[in-house]
Amino acid sequence: LFQHFAGEFSGKHRPGERMRPRHDVTQRLVRYGLTPREVEVAIYVMRGLHSAEIAATLNITEQTVKDHLRAVFGKVEVNSRSELITKVFGLLSDLRVV
Repeated sequence: LFQHFAGEFSGKHRPGERMRPRHDVTQRLVRYGLTPREVEVAIYVMRGLHSAEIAATLNITEQTVKDHLRAVFGKVEVNSRSELITKVFGLLSDLRVV
């Protein structure tokens, strides 16, 4: 699932290097009321980075990453990283029980 949406971001990511998301992904996240830092953390999550990798890239502690994720999950009303990706990309409405 993470790799499927890799095209939503520009460029390749290398540890320690900041990436630039496409504008539409950022706007989707902003609509949920996320702060700029929460948007940044959410985008790294959608790229498949672990909390420790995000912390190293942003030069913050892993606990701070987890705190940001808790806030992101609350604002987007999800409980996991995969639910975050699914909801941000609008896939929940496409999932139906047959």
